[in-house]
Amino acid sequence: MKNISQTGFTIIELMMVLFVVGILVGIASPSMQVMIERNRTEAQLNAIYSTLLTARSEAISRNQPAVICKSADRSACTTSGNWEQGWLLYIDADDDGTFDASEELITSKGALHTGFTLRAASPLNNVVSFRANGTTNSTGSMKLCPPSEDTDHSYNVVLSMTGRARVSSEVVSCP
Repeated sequence: MKNISQTGFTIIELMMVLFVVGILVGIASPSMQVMIERNRTEAQLNAIYSTLLTARSEAISRNQPAVICKSADRSACTTSGNWEQGWLLYIDADDDGTFDASEELITSKGALHTGFTLRAASPLNNVVSFRANGTTNSTGSMKLCPPSEDTDHSYNVVLSMTGRARVSSEVVSCP
């Protein structure tokens, strides 16, 4: 009679593997949460930063003013609420500072991911305007904070009179 050797896992070996995997997941999980929050914050940052760059570029290439305004419904500008509710970028052909039906909407952005805040210091409370030569009417900054209000994952977007937008490395205090 031949001896047949059996191969496979015993229940004890399987439980040990699951125990080790559980410990590894428990150790990695908090780091993953930090990474996920940082990536979400950077995605929101890229949305506002790219809109600022696009607005300046459109103003220069079309030789007409470009305006970014707060918008809750992605179809009209508003002076209420904050920037995290969304915004519009349009060409202000008549240079009156209001979005008219005859003016071209370049892009719109809906509300930021739940819990994010985007606040602008005066004079950028309601609009950011670029002249036809790419300069702005005023300087200012916008502060982006994640839901956790962690200053390590917060950003400050600074706009200069020349129309240049940059992300500041200074520590941002969140609301």
